[in-house]
Amino acid sequence: MIFEVTSGNFNFNGYNVAVIAILALLTITEIIMLLKFHNFRKNGNFCYPMIVCGGIGIYVMIILMYIIYKMLNNVMNSFANFLYFVTETGTMLLIALLPIMLLISILLAISNIWLRACLKSSDK
Repeated sequence: MIFEVTSGNFNFNGYNVAVIAILALLTITEIIMLLKFHNFRKNGNFCYPMIVCGGIGIYVMIILMYIIYKMLNNVMNSFANFLYFVTETGTMLLIALLPIMLLISILLAISNIWLRACLKSSDK
């Protein structure tokens, strides 16, 4: 591995192979998460692991699409660019989902208050 002190970039000769191997690993992860999510949904097992599988599946799918898009446009020319694009994808996803997460957290709080009120009224 070569570290360029002048630009702070690191690169090595086989970065294309490493990027393809990481993309293959992400594709396998995506398939596993989608299959697990489908099995949870098919069995009616709506639980936290189902939500985690769905979230990881969405995140990995966005990473795959973004990285493949950048590769097709010949923007990715080093391993450092690959790492930058993965980090950038996470930041974009976080910013894009912030309003949805806020809405869901507010609705979850309202739902829990309503559920506690229903449970208290059924105890009487």
